[in-house]
Amino acid sequence: MSTRKHLVLEDDVYEALLGRRDMTGLPIGRIGNSILRTHIAAVLLNDLVGKKLVEAGRLSHAEYRDVLHQASEDLHRISRPGYAPVEAAEDGTMVSGSWKFASIHRSDDGSFQLMECWARDALKQPIGQHSHSADEFLIAVGGRCLLVMEGFPFTLVKGNVLRVPAGATHSAVPLDAGCHLLVLTIPATPEYSLHLK
Repeated sequence: MSTRKHLVLEDDVYEALLGRRDMTGLPIGRIGNSILRTHIAAVLLNDLVGKKLVEAGRLSHAEYRDVLHQASEDLHRISRPGYAPVEAAEDGTMVSGSWKFASIHRSDDGSFQLMECWARDALKQPIGQHSHSADEFLIAVGGRCLLVMEGFPFTLVKGNVLRVPAGATHSAVPLDAGCHLLVLTIPATPEYSLHLK
């Protein structure tokens, strides 16, 4: 077993693992590793099951993607009903975790919205897990950002562009003070239009 430390836990995760440690008597690292391995295995199992169903002709690739999309929406609805990832700020911007958002342009017909978001503090607090009914394109214009989409991490640096498909559960955290993104949603989303109400 390696003696290197690989992960720093957020307070809420640490507290949850402490509760499990008290319940099981196992060390926190062992519990955390077990949970992560289980999550990774579940994602791989889902991929393998989908592949087998498609290979057997039970589902087409499109039908399988539709099933995954619907399951993701159901999970989102169950876990966070009516959840909006941002809150309106007094200055007309929006905030969530260590992020600040400002709308640059929203088309009159609601077909798209362009926003700017940046790190508002050094606390590295993520925007909570959420999904949209819109495709979201993240364009990194400065600093570094960690985005977790459907359980998979992506690090964005200046010049990177990442598409978050409609319905994909995701969260993001600014990794440094220079973190700055442009965000394009197609179509515009009500969650990012709070200040327009």
